Amino acid sequence: MESRGVTAQKIAPWTRIILRAHEGKSNSAIARESGVSRPTVLLWRERFTKFGVAGIVREAPRPGRRKAIPAEKVQAMVEATLQSRPPGGTHPSIWEMARA
Repeated sequence: MESRGVTAQKIAPWTRIILRAHEGKSNSAIARESGVSRPTVLLWRERFTKFGVAGIVREAPRPGRRKAIPAEKVQAMVEATLQSRPPGGTHPSIWEMARA
């Protein structure tokens, strides 16, 4: 197999898993050959089955820390900042915004 640098290197191992599965190899054999765990093989096979090529090319969203401030509150703060002026100033300070 010739490497031309066209495919992102992050995607290459995932596509090899799918190609080996298409060849009829078992999940355990694919895991051994690919140097990954069997659950990883199962994950990528399932993603390919559900989403096709798009499931391999695009990473799934990962869980992360919840946002400390809800989107509605952020929107309200932005609108208040853009539409109001403090007396004697051009924009509210960070301290004025925090108090509000």
